[in-house]
Amino acid sequence: MSDNTQALMDLQKALVEGTNTAGGYLVPEVLAKRVYELIKEGTPVLKAGIFEEVRFTSDNQLFNYVSTTVAGYWVAENTQITEENISFGQAVTAIGKVASLVRVSTELLEDANVDVMDLIVRELSQQLAEKIEDAIINGDGTAAYGGITGLRNVTGTNVVNPVNADGDNISLDKFLEAQYLGRLDNFDYDYIIIHPRELKNLASLKDANNRPIFDQATYGSPLVAEGVVGVLYGMKVVLSNKLPINLTQGINTNATEILVVKSKKCGIFGVRRDLQVHRFYEIEFDRYVIQANMRVGFAVVYPKAICIIKGIIG
Repeated sequence: MSDNTQALMDLQKALVEGTNTAGGYLVPEVLAKRVYELIKEGTPVLKAGIFEEVRFTSDNQLFNYVSTTVAGYWVAENTQITEENISFGQAVTAIGKVASLVRVSTELLEDANVDVMDLIVRELSQQLAEKIEDAIINGDGTAAYGGITGLRNVTGTNVVNPVNADGDNISLDKFLEAQYLGRLDNFDYDYIIIHPRELKNLASLKDANNRPIFDQATYGSPLVAEGVVGVLYGMKVVLSNKLPINLTQGINTNATEILVVKSKKCGIFGVRRDLQVHRFYEIEFDRYVIQANMRVGFAVVYPKAICIIKGIIG
């Protein structure tokens, strides 16, 4: 039996058998932490380990980074060493609360088998996972995304714009241009995040000898366990259905964007408050409310560790 399966069974038991209090029943912390793994499982960009993961200790976590580096010099004998100034910036991590809630009748809980409870817990986990990934990808800094500014909306990233006003098809040249821009800023991009729609087009790319250049991960590959679907020119490819596929590009309204990033440098993700799962009894309706919530945060540290390939049409 897998750890995730056992976590589900233990959580189901806690939700059904726990004693309700005025503040609702809180399932054991150890179970909530194990269910958090289900949330990461449902968040491809977290499962792949693209971001540095930390434990937040305040509501607005600050992270220092080097914004201006120093240079080294060859120095002749009895010659003064050139002075350099190093500058630091601070990334402010927005922390928001993400929650999900479902109401369940006592009849359903009494008559349900394990499969029904499995669906309830998995649905709660999946809803939280999707909200977290949406904020990491599309967050615009507003309350709708918990104050998080995501990869697509941070300022100062590298950009590969479409050649044609109405958008371009996916091509190898786009990724080579992204790699070039990254290396100019000393970032060797190692991950590609694309919408699942573009996987077929990516797999169809071929070299001058008509050989596929996308190495698709197959069943049994350790890459699959990381949430990686393949490798393109040394960059691991991860799917995210949170990338939009309805952007307007000229006359087309089906454009998308592709994110090419340097892992551990492009962003920091962390938990401020661990996942909590509560059960409340509503006596007037003879039903239970099952609610899950956690406080998480995300911040882009080095914008140039991200390159956005724009105007890709399906």
